[in-house]
Amino acid sequence: MEQVTELIRKKYLEAKIFSDARKLRPIVTKLKERTYEVIVVRQDFADEGSQQRSTSSRIKLAAYRNDILNALMASGGLPGVNAKDEIKILRASKATQEKPNDFVAEFYQTNYAKTDSSRCPPLPDHPDILKIPMRLPKGVLPSFRPEDIILEEGDVVSVELRDRKASPFYVEEK
Repeated sequence: MEQVTELIRKKYLEAKIFSDARKLRPIVTKLKERTYEVIVVRQDFADEGSQQRSTSSRIKLAAYRNDILNALMASGGLPGVNAKDEIKILRASKATQEKPNDFVAEFYQTNYAKTDSSRCPPLPDHPDILKIPMRLPKGVLPSFRPEDIILEEGDVVSVELRDRKASPFYVEEK
């Protein structure tokens, strides 16, 4: 760093950008690259005949490369045919962290009374979980915005295993 500082000082004086050598004191520092740490949970690595296998990875993504595609590539590549047709993102923002308990309480409060008291209905997906479709039928446009695919510190990306009975392809009728 001292050599770089001296080189900059010398170049400033040679180019006559600064004339008083006694007052010229350039400061050189190292900047740390800004990164975002996200978690990627994947279930799509299971083979057809084997049991379900999940992996999770903490991934550091450089600023301006903190999107879903880079997170997927760093965790093993694009989802294969064993994966569901969507990727889920759970945001780690403070506002999102406070909502799950309220969501669960409200859901069971409004639905528990409507059902047989011995059985409670299954909990639906939380409304704050963003779903990014990976496959769409012909003519259907995606409903997410470009800013939705940007990941922030602590976000969790989930690639779930497809139901083995479901077909991974769309069949177009003629």
